[in-house]
Amino acid sequence: MESSAFTSSRLTCLKLQLPTTCSPQQTEPIFVKGIWFSSHFSLSITDGRDAWICDASEDDVRERATQWDQPVSEYVELAESYLGFQKPSSVYGFSDAGNGHRRLACFFTLVP
Repeated sequence: MESSAFTSSRLTCLKLQLPTTCSPQQTEPIFVKGIWFSSHFSLSITDGRDAWICDASEDDVRERATQWDQPVSEYVELAESYLGFQKPSSVYGFSDAGNGHRRLACFFTLVP
């Protein structure tokens, strides 16, 4: 029998406009599909030419939540709120992840 963490999920689809590397005044779209569970999530990202996936396992999410001093459920909710819905006050972009890989980054300020 499957755990409820695997059977209950939410889906999001987001179109983000990111600054281009050549001209920060110009933007190009990327699309982010999220599948959100209570203790893990999966992202599929594409710019129409390339595609990336992120499968954040329960262990990955627990480790990151611990780094942020948050319960796992709050960390997943926070990730979903910024990667499932564009926040006008946040800055999105790709950063170098080493070895020719890129990482989608979101910069924001947490308000207590």
